[in-house]
Amino acid sequence: MEELFYGAYLDQGSRDYNCGFKFYSGHRGTDILLRNFRVQDSGVTVVAAAAGHVALTHDGEPDRNAVLNSQNQWNVVQIAHPDGLTSVYGHLRRGSILVAPGQDVAAGAPLGQVGSSGFSNWPHLHFEVRRGGVPVDPWSGQCQVGGSLWTSQLTYQDAFRVLDIGVQDQRITAQAEMLERPPDSPKITGAGGVMSFWAELYNVRAEILRTELHDPAGVVVQSAEYQNFTTFSTVYALATYPVTADLTAGRWKAVFLVRTLGGGVTVEIAKIEFTMEPQGIALQARPVPSPKRPTLVLFGPGRDSR
Repeated sequence: MEELFYGAYLDQGSRDYNCGFKFYSGHRGTDILLRNFRVQDSGVTVVAAAAGHVALTHDGEPDRNAVLNSQNQWNVVQIAHPDGLTSVYGHLRRGSILVAPGQDVAAGAPLGQVGSSGFSNWPHLHFEVRRGGVPVDPWSGQCQVGGSLWTSQLTYQDAFRVLDIGVQDQRITAQAEMLERPPDSPKITGAGGVMSFWAELYNVRAEILRTELHDPAGVVVQSAEYQNFTTFSTVYALATYPVTADLTAGRWKAVFLVRTLGGGVTVEIAKIEFTMEPQGIALQARPVPSPKRPTLVLFGPGRDSR
């Protein structure tokens, strides 16, 4: 079973319900993320949080958005509940909505599936509770007055985790490519003069995020760093390494390391091994030169303005 990952909670005024920083300014609900589009394609069902009356639906919008565009409309269901609350289920998958306005639904009734429609660049559900148009936080915690609206409230997700890693015998340039979860390349030839290594991370708080490329003898051949990085959600760390004809053939390793805030020690958090077989003649004949040094960039879910 694939897991769900809580990103931004409702903005309680420069904090979330647990007095943490898993929010962004003006966020009106809770974002529940999938790992990638491959999980989205498996069909992740969204159900009604409580019984009520379907007040609004909208479907038919593209659901694989990986670049933020505030002009995009989302696929959404809104349910009016007898206690005066309204629940909103946004960014749904196109063609997945199973209910219609005017329909009564029970708690747990399927409404649709998670997608990336509207102002979204990552597959996720935006869940929102409102009273008279004003957002209400369903979570109970140190910074949330009143009880939880959940039948059984889940634990606050704040621990660091590595969700996935991958390697490609080519240049990756966009978040959309990693969200599709391309198969790993078992062999790096450097036919394009470059290789890419990425990791999907969750709840990063790092003084230094470092990537290293180790040759068959364990020597660090190339490295790059990103300093002072924190996130309330998931993020892709993408390392791009030049591949030259003089690299030793054999079994190589790409590694990510982190020095946590105030930790003082850099530790390995993720690695992947692969076979390096540089195509020397092809590399030397390439019209476009290889990049001179490795790079490390980060891609994550955007702020959906809801």
